[in-house]
Amino acid sequence: MYQYYYHRRHKLLVFRHFNDFIGAESTRALVEISQLLPAGDFKLLKYIIIDFRSVSSATLYDTDRALHTILHSRLPVIPENPLLVRLYDRDNPATKTLIERVTRTHDIIKRDIKSKIRDLTLYNEHEIDAFLEDLPPAETFLGDDQNWLAPP
Repeated sequence: MYQYYYHRRHKLLVFRHFNDFIGAESTRALVEISQLLPAGDFKLLKYIIIDFRSVSSATLYDTDRALHTILHSRLPVIPENPLLVRLYDRDNPATKTLIERVTRTHDIIKRDIKSKIRDLTLYNEHEIDAFLEDLPPAETFLGDDQNWLAPP
């Protein structure tokens, strides 16, 4: 399951996963969200933050490279030079599996997307503030009081 938050002025997309992480959920979420944002906004994204801290379980099932290739081919457009930030909780037992999933698919995803995606792995929301200085404080866009949206 996931929810997302979009801030047009900062060209920021945040989505957070929670409960069980099923299959290639981040990839599917990115495809779905790209179709829900206003036309043209997805291509202009500067920051994509994926928050995995509330994932309760994950497996390595469906880390298949073909699945990622197919799903990424369904993206209507690709942001030109986004910074992809993955936010984990060191103490969450699911984190090790989630990182292994990314490790298994990292190179193929970068090759197939053909975009200059930069990525960063962080373990604390306060690290976002240190690395992404031109954004508002992370607590303002990661908090539960945000207008989180769910896919239809």
